[in-house]
Amino acid sequence: MGGRAGAAVTRGRWWAVAGTGVGIVGILALIGSDLPHALLGGLLWLIGVLVVIHLGVGQRVSLPRLPFDRRDGARTEVASLSWALYGNEGVTPQAARQLRHLCRDGLAEAGIDVDTPTGRARAAELLGDPLTAFVVDPDSPPPPVKAVRTAVHALENLEKSL
Repeated sequence: MGGRAGAAVTRGRWWAVAGTGVGIVGILALIGSDLPHALLGGLLWLIGVLVVIHLGVGQRVSLPRLPFDRRDGARTEVASLSWALYGNEGVTPQAARQLRHLCRDGLAEAGIDVDTPTGRARAAELLGDPLTAFVVDPDSPPPPVKAVRTAVHALENLEKSL
């Protein structure tokens, strides 16, 4: 196996596969199968293993890493947030916590304090009313996905303007 998936199979595992194939041939011969059928059983085992290796069944999948070394500041947090943002019912609870924290930090870096009426009004201009209510009130439900996208873009633009 010269392919990418075949490279993951070590020499010891190949010996285990071959040994199992020989064991299958031996068991089939022991229970009364003639030699050609016993050899066919061992060959089918080997073919099955090769197909599974070629298809990559059961191998770990790794997602590409984010290029953190090429980003600075809150942009890293925005990129990390985007990986875990959406679930089956919209924004996940973990992403909602991260989003609230990210919005508060991003606004605070720009000198906007959402705990004051003036800061809340400025945040509403930047992020919109649904997201501002979400950021200010911990008991409010997560905003719709469209509002999240708008907020992420607003925070990125806010960071660029600093």
